[in-house]
Amino acid sequence: MKVLHHSIFEPLPNGHGGEKRSYQIYVEAQENGVAFANLVFTHKESLSLCRICSAAVLLLRVYGVHVWKSLWAFLRQVRNTAYHYEQLVSFFRDSDATVFLWESVRPEWYILPYLARQYGKRVIACPHNIESLVPNQKSALFRMSKKQAFLREVKVLSSCDEVYAISHEETWLLSLWGVKAQCYLYSPVGEVREQMLAIKEQRTQIIEKPFYFLLGTAINPPTRMGMQHIIDVWGEENIQVPLHVGGYGSESLHIPKGQSYVVFLGELTDAQLLEEQVHTRAMLVYQPPTTGALTRIAEAIVADIPIIANYASARSFYNCANVYVYQDDSELLSILSNQCNDI
Repeated sequence: MKVLHHSIFEPLPNGHGGEKRSYQIYVEAQENGVAFANLVFTHKESLSLCRICSAAVLLLRVYGVHVWKSLWAFLRQVRNTAYHYEQLVSFFRDSDATVFLWESVRPEWYILPYLARQYGKRVIACPHNIESLVPNQKSALFRMSKKQAFLREVKVLSSCDEVYAISHEETWLLSLWGVKAQCYLYSPVGEVREQMLAIKEQRTQIIEKPFYFLLGTAINPPTRMGMQHIIDVWGEENIQVPLHVGGYGSESLHIPKGQSYVVFLGELTDAQLLEEQVHTRAMLVYQPPTTGALTRIAEAIVADIPIIANYASARSFYNCANVYVYQDDSELLSILSNQCNDI
């Protein structure tokens, strides 16, 4: 079975969270006999008056007039859409596939489900999160309040034939707004699962686990906020147990003055990440309230690595073994002080 597909992420087993989610969807599709025909823009088409007008009409039909940040933002998007207009249309018009699997559920890609429906395709949305509710998201194109962006996102998801949210909490929230979403949790598959099981086996042979591990893509706003909070707690409370901090962009985080127990590793190679996961006492996670789901929690559960996470981070994993959930910094300190006895 062939399915039309679009994602902004490559399906990479050793990538960041978005790439791992795409990898999960890709692998499970393959296992079920589904082949993806991916939307890829291979070249820029020449700009003609016809293409420019068609692109402008398409954008106005999908978004309306008043949402654009400026006239220049609208005209820039018209130009970018006109460059690929024929490829966009032919992707849906000329394929005999009847289903469009839409991962790129972001405002700049709302034209895709519109075109898919226009050419008779069934639209299945697999949002990685509820994009409008992610903290500190800023659009270069649209002038909308968070509430307006959320209502528009709900409207777009309501127009899809099926919606598969990444967490139980998002499924529940969307259902309150009339979206008949189902839960499609992240879980490690393929190479990722094999890696986690190998880590689990190696951890059984290691007695000495001398440090905690804080991992994340620090250019992601909620992740960055959470990682910095944990580091600040380490400094403010003068915790004298090593905290290893790793992940893309993590070297730019602030180091507490005088705190020598926080060790910055920067972006990790696959071998370094394996070493850290094998030898860590537990992985620490903190995020402010946001959407989506943390791939590293699901993976740590398979690898039998203890996770210490705040409530906002631990969504969909509250009752899982080896997941220690805390409400505030005092509860975190209590868990850390009892680590030797609890784990």
